[in-house]
Amino acid sequence: MPPGTQEALSRLRSAEGAVFDELQLSAHERCIGRHVMRGLTYREIAGRVYLAERTVKYHARSIYAKARVGNRRAFEAYVREAVSRLQDERGA
Repeated sequence: MPPGTQEALSRLRSAEGAVFDELQLSAHERCIGRHVMRGLTYREIAGRVYLAERTVKYHARSIYAKARVGNRRAFEAYVREAVSRLQDERGA
């Protein structure tokens, strides 16, 4: 990994975690939210977290409701915008 990449990734994860804190996501929702942000399908997420795909979809819908968005693309945009805002506030 190039110098500084690990630090930048750590700051990004920290900001993403802060957004999840603001949304008051449960532990399962945080885990699913992280996978959604990495572009995994619900089926792929289900396989990684040992849940049924239907359960993953249930948690995803709960996440989207808390973020007041209608779908995964809107959630991804919401998180990216919020992370960018937090990084600007922190001077990152």
